Amino acid sequence: MTACVETNRVPLYALCILIFLVCMSACAPVRIPAPSLPPSAPAPVPERPAPPAPLPEPTPVPVPEPPRHTASLQLTDQGRILVEHKSFDDAIRVLERAIALNPRNGENYYYMAEAWLGKGSARQAGEFNRLAGMYLVGSHWEQRIEQQRRAIEGSE
Repeated sequence: MTACVETNRVPLYALCILIFLVCMSACAPVRIPAPSLPPSAPAPVPERPAPPAPLPEPTPVPVPEPPRHTASLQLTDQGRILVEHKSFDDAIRVLERAIALNPRNGENYYYMAEAWLGKGSARQAGEFNRLAGMYLVGSHWEQRIEQQRRAIEGSE
């Protein structure tokens, strides 16, 4: 009778193993095959991303003139008016202050040369004319400076 019981166990073991395998296969991930292209179709070329658009140029922010330059320009204007009214001593005093505030403004030197020329001092006028030429090079002032230089040379 023991032989009979043992032979009945084999199918029971096989059945348990079969159930176990079925349960385990249900837990396995499902694999979906990737679509394949027909052999005659060329492989797709990945698209290159478009280059980024260039950034716009930054807009320069205007820098206000320092108060010294503004004051110098106002004094230059006063000096010019004084020269036109033949108040040469007053013009020289005003233009000296303008030069002290902004020594790179060539117009100050031009009008200072005019004032000294008006006073009859060709040597002083010549020096200021030379300085005006240095600072106003490449501008519409060049012709005026050259005329002033000739007037100074003619007064010596």
